[in-house]
Amino acid sequence: MKQSGFRTRVTHVTVVIIAIFSLLLWLNLSLDLNFTTGYSSEYAHALSYLDISDSWLNSTRYGNTDPGQETLTNNILQGLLLLPKPDNNDAEFLRIPLTQSVALRNSSFLTWKEVPGDEARTTHYDAHRLIYLAIHEHQHRPARKEAAKRIEMYKNPGKYSEWLAHLNKSNVGRFDYECRDVKFLISSIGNVGGLGYEIRKASAGVLLAGFNSGRVVNFVNNINGIQPWGLASCPRHDIQCFFMPLSPCVLTEAELKNATNIGVGELKQMLVNGKVDDHNLNNAKMLFIKHAPVVNLALAKQKQNRNLKEFVRSMYENHTESFSSVMSSDRFERALTKIGDPNEKWLMEGAAVSYIMRPNVEYSAKLTNRIDELFHADFDPVKALGIPIRASDKCTSGESECLSFENYTDLSLAFSRKKAGLLNLANTTINLTSLAHDSIVISTEAREILDLAIVLQKQQSFPLHLIMNDQDVAQGTGNVKSISKSENGDEIMYSTFVSIQMQLMTGDTIVNCCSNVHKLLLIFLKYGFGRAAVNHPQCLQDNDNPAYQVRCAWS
Repeated sequence: MKQSGFRTRVTHVTVVIIAIFSLLLWLNLSLDLNFTTGYSSEYAHALSYLDISDSWLNSTRYGNTDPGQETLTNNILQGLLLLPKPDNNDAEFLRIPLTQSVALRNSSFLTWKEVPGDEARTTHYDAHRLIYLAIHEHQHRPARKEAAKRIEMYKNPGKYSEWLAHLNKSNVGRFDYECRDVKFLISSIGNVGGLGYEIRKASAGVLLAGFNSGRVVNFVNNINGIQPWGLASCPRHDIQCFFMPLSPCVLTEAELKNATNIGVGELKQMLVNGKVDDHNLNNAKMLFIKHAPVVNLALAKQKQNRNLKEFVRSMYENHTESFSSVMSSDRFERALTKIGDPNEKWLMEGAAVSYIMRPNVEYSAKLTNRIDELFHADFDPVKALGIPIRASDKCTSGESECLSFENYTDLSLAFSRKKAGLLNLANTTINLTSLAHDSIVISTEAREILDLAIVLQKQQSFPLHLIMNDQDVAQGTGNVKSISKSENGDEIMYSTFVSIQMQLMTGDTIVNCCSNVHKLLLIFLKYGFGRAAVNHPQCLQDNDNPAYQVRCAWS
């Protein structure tokens, strides 16, 4: 009995010791572990603070390009996300999203300057600028809560070193955010046509459909069986090889793989009605249309104009202090009325194109440096005539009639003489040999045209100074399928944008309106992206000399 009682007491003591040890172990673990997830309370606190999920953080993500802290500074990151201003310069802060565009420094688009004596044109510029900012706001706003906390961490790396380590370990870039409550519309850039076709006629419609339906839009290529984009040659082979990410909201590969497919019909419903008629599709987190299709944006004008006006007014009211530093309330109301005008042909399309075609940080800096090399500091854009020449496959394919280089030089002189005459109509004597311009800016994808321009410049017999980019790759085609076979798609894109920005340095520009790339240029010229306060573009098809009125295949 005594021996049995001893054993019983030993058993009780053992149970008590085990219980105490278990309690201590539980107390110790409870300080470091979250039992609902199995990870440390510090890690759980970090996730909660950052407003991201463990599943997103540890998934394979389709992340954005990350140029690093030296390039994507905290202030720029803050400005891109339209967070509370980092300093007291409201006007400069509001310009940060605009400076990502292809617009030149000191352009009306960036400076918000009114066009002297031209209220109508100022209102036109303002309306386009506000829609551009509305698209930017729509695409960035879902990341704002995450970004505010993340930027605080970036500014205080010592205080948040462990949490930053979690982000770095999971390869989360400075422009990667979960945006967990947002719905997406995903598409890819196609390889059917050239740059102008794919952006202006296809991708712009997808972006506007997303805006109209409240869905963040991203374009993806070279993943999950989606073909690479032919105009991109960096390892990503997508739009971010050259352009800024459309949104800081980042998808996981699993989400993309499980996205709900839609067709052109559903995309048109989103454009016209702001939603998909099918209830299940409308509630789906992620809708995917394989290739950006060509859609008639005119279908969406009435609905989109109403949605745009409401969105723009809300954006203005949420950032009144910043907006009031660059435009009066009356000026804003005039622009808002213009946004609601159903007869405006280019506004929505133009703003969507301007937003998509924002060169990324690396190429934006290269473009600025190249333009500075080509144009001296006191260059006068008003006295420059732009002659972008579309040749090569545009002509041989039959899409457009084309002029010879000699035709273009004769045309430039005739145009300049005519403008000089118009400028001097008040004079009693008109010198018909005088010219309104002192230089011609020539850009082309055709090597033979570029070589002829270089020869003419060296001869010094031509009365106008010729400016061209002698470093242009002159790929000789705008066909994506041809370019995709090369390994320098990014450099071809760079040359294309040097050409665009060169033409933005002019006061008058003659374009071939059979070309979608030239129509992209027209958008930028029309809305104040150039160095001159006002550019006066003319289509060859509208020239008063029938010899220069080239016809398009569809005309």
